[in-house]
Parts: sequence; C-alpha cells; structure tokens
Amino acid sequence: MNFRPKKIYGTAKREVCPFCQNIATTKNKQGIPTCQSDKEKSLDNLKCACGEYLYVMEGKFGSYFNCPRCGNINFNKGLNMNGLL
Repeated sequence: MNFRPKKIYGTAKREVCPFCQNIATTKNKQGIPTCQSDKEKSLDNLKCACGEYLYVMEGKFGSYFNCPRCGNINFNKGLNMNGLL
C-alpha cells in the first residue's frame, strides 16, 4: 500500500515572478504575480503559437492568457512559448 505524503500548509502553490524567477509576493497592474522589485514591470507583446497576441486575464485560480484564436492558455505555458520561463 502506498500512502500519499502529508500535505504541508503553504507548499501547495508557489507563484514565481516571470521576470526574475523569485517567489512572487505582490501583483502588478496587470494582475500578474511578481516580486516586490518587479512590481512596476509588465508583460507586453506576448504571442501565441498561432501568431496572435496573448491577453493577460485574471481568474479564480490565478492569472492566465487568452488568445482570440486558441482560447484560454495556462500562464506558465504562455510564458514558455515566449521564452520567459
């Protein structure tokens, strides 16, 4: 029998700053989780794999991207497509 390890409070989800890869503690004006030093920066002109621009959205479970052609895209997947993460 395999048992799952005990859940530890606060380790389930850790947001990472897309600019410097530190732990994100605040959000910038776009709603993207960032660290305190990168709070004024913003993500602009990100493109999807299809060539359309990605729009940053904020939902119940965090930030994500929206492509007019492809639909909703995971935040980390959108950053990987643009080489930022």
